Amino acid sequence: MVLVSACLLGEACRYDGRAQRSERVLAALEGKSVVPICPEAAAGMGIPRPPVDLSGGTGVDVWALLKEKSPSCGSQRVYDTGVLRPGEGITTALLRADGRTVVSDEDL
Repeated sequence: MVLVSACLLGEACRYDGRAQRSERVLAALEGKSVVPICPEAAAGMGIPRPPVDLSGGTGVDVWALLKEKSPSCGSQRVYDTGVLRPGEGITTALLRADGRTVVSDEDL
């Protein structure tokens, strides 16, 4: 499964309400399971929206605050076929593998 910026797949989710469809990306993903994501739209920023810029640091400087028990976001426990078990979700595993700090909503 490949996490892909939704605008590259042709979804009109950019800040300016347009897509940034990439035939090269689509060709590279042919036959693969794709999960489209637009983090800004998913965060409720709306489409269109003012452009977003980083200020005072980089993306590496930002913590990831994620929902515990989610099969995507759980950092200590996740639901596996309806049963809560110890483990981490997909997004948490990806972020941690890249050296990112993940904090659960239950840790606050």
